[in-house]
Amino acid sequence: MWSPLVRELAGGDYEKALAISRWPIREALMGYLLHLQRSALDHYRMEFLAWASMAPHSTKKIEPPALPEILKR
Repeated sequence: MWSPLVRELAGGDYEKALAISRWPIREALMGYLLHLQRSALDHYRMEFLAWASMAPHSTKKIEPPALPEILKR
């Protein structure tokens, strides 16, 4: 049985999970950090696009979404 970390990195791909389970722990953790950064960026882009489409038409000033901490590095 694989850890949630391996499952997350593999994205449901059994063959990929086999390969990831043999990675050194440092590489797996760095891969997970990259996964979290990409996920945060995708979420931020969606929020920003929603803000950009609503802001010009709003009667009140709407602040843009804040950049997630994980992307400020």
